[in-house]
Amino acid sequence: MQLILTTTEKRELLTTCLHTFQQSLHMWEYTAKYADKTYLEARQMLASNVSKNMNICREDVYAEIILAGAGINIVDDQDEDNCVLFNLEKFDQNFQACDPYEIIMLLLEKDYDFTNTDNVLQTLIFGEVVYG
Repeated sequence: MQLILTTTEKRELLTTCLHTFQQSLHMWEYTAKYADKTYLEARQMLASNVSKNMNICREDVYAEIILAGAGINIVDDQDEDNCVLFNLEKFDQNFQACDPYEIIMLLLEKDYDFTNTDNVLQTLIFGEVVYG
């Protein structure tokens, strides 16, 4: 089964998964690295495109950095030379390796948990579930 997502659906999927990003990184023993300037630019871009009544959360900014910006470096805490740039190209390259059932659960926001978001994040970043 091949899933095709719109840009909006990619953003929704990624934002949902990024709610557990820090917990996943800690569990994998990886760190997310990006320039403060990159974060601020992505936040400003989002702020210019949303109504004043909407809050912009960290997950929205991370999704913006990944899908429309420079990407986030995912660095192995034990081996800093082991680094993956998680950007739109990596997302698109690894998306079809994700479990379609988990993708659908996350997009519909039904009956998913940390394991589902972690599996999708791992697959989007590493191309497969490595830790779990």
